Amino acid sequence: MANVERIIKDLKTRRLTLRFYYPETPLGINVVRPNSLSQVYTIIEFDEEDEEVIVPIGIEFFGSISNLTSNIISVVENNLDDLIPLITPLGPRLDPGTYVSGLGGTPILDGGDVISGVGNTGATGATGPAGATGATGATGPAGPAGPAGPAGSGTTIGISAGTGLDVSLSGYTFTIGEIGWTRQGETFPETIGGVEAGSTIANGTSAIDILESILYPYQPVSFASFSTGLTGPYEVGQTAGDQSLSSTWTTSGPDDNWIAGTISISDESSTLVSALDYDDSPQTISYGAYRYTVESTETFTITGQQTTGSNPTKNENIHWRYKYYSGRTGAGFDGAGLDSQGFDDILTRTTPNNWTVTFPAVSPANKGYFIIPSSEFSGTLTFTDTGTNLDFPFTNQGEFTHTNTHGLNVDYTIFESTNNFGGAVSIKVST
Repeated sequence: MANVERIIKDLKTRRLTLRFYYPETPLGINVVRPNSLSQVYTIIEFDEEDEEVIVPIGIEFFGSISNLTSNIISVVENNLDDLIPLITPLGPRLDPGTYVSGLGGTPILDGGDVISGVGNTGATGATGPAGATGATGATGPAGPAGPAGPAGSGTTIGISAGTGLDVSLSGYTFTIGEIGWTRQGETFPETIGGVEAGSTIANGTSAIDILESILYPYQPVSFASFSTGLTGPYEVGQTAGDQSLSSTWTTSGPDDNWIAGTISISDESSTLVSALDYDDSPQTISYGAYRYTVESTETFTITGQQTTGSNPTKNENIHWRYKYYSGRTGAGFDGAGLDSQGFDDILTRTTPNNWTVTFPAVSPANKGYFIIPSSEFSGTLTFTDTGTNLDFPFTNQGEFTHTNTHGLNVDYTIFESTNNFGGAVSIKVST
């Protein structure tokens, strides 16, 4: 029911009301009847011969129809079973010819704004014979002024603006349509509050809506953060996902500007979860298996809809990378036992250019090594001592094939320092 409450709150904010109507009821002022809601409900009535008749009933939107969007209609359709019990029931059924919008009489619907019908017509009396037309008499002199009548008890006139004006006089209610904006073809020469220079206002927009646009500019919403729950980067060949994880997000901007039930999360090939609300974080998602055998990126996207403007989105990129190795050992390392050698490894690079490694001091002196994925560079690499900015010679010792811990064969190139060294030194690789 939380979703239904949000829908009702959204409709109230837009000054819209849901109502049942008989199919023969004429379309009233400020009413929209979507075709998809024209026969959503049925009732049983009895005809003149006391036979059962099934009558289809529709649902219509009444109120500030300029605030009605296709997204609102879609949300109502998707939650119809929960909304029907909350819609005001039908009043007494009248003859189709007596449905007149905006006149006094017996209400067709119980509650909400009035759409009324004229009461039943009494029996017609017999017509008397036409009398002869008499001659017009002369106008008599004006009579003396009569005495002043007693003071009246006073009449209160209540006017409320919104979708129109309702004026009550001595128990009678009259509906007066509001005059909307009529200068749609003209643009505003300068920005006034929330109305930007160069913009226009649609014909029929109410004075209240225009005033709100000026005094209360629309504030867009967005996603401030988004996490899939996946903990990349992953090594090429490694499987990610294949389990249920908690996805989280935060938002910014007024909560009321989100459209209920429009949040979804997807990967590059399919939607993982949908029909969420802005405050449904965290959300448990069952992820499939993601595995790449070359360097790759999988993009996950969260998206939603707001009442005005473009749809907010935010991405999280999950990467698959080759490991880069560096460390010190004796001369002649040929790549055997790479993962057990005690070298440092990183998963954040896609090129050796500007890779800087600090080799600690050791005793006795030995060789320094860079183990680099062969597919990540071409040509000759240079190595520089960042302390002296002088070349630090390394020798290309050739390639070897390494089977990583995920069963994938990766070709690496070994770079060995030309000389043994014992002191600490920081070395930068350049392509």
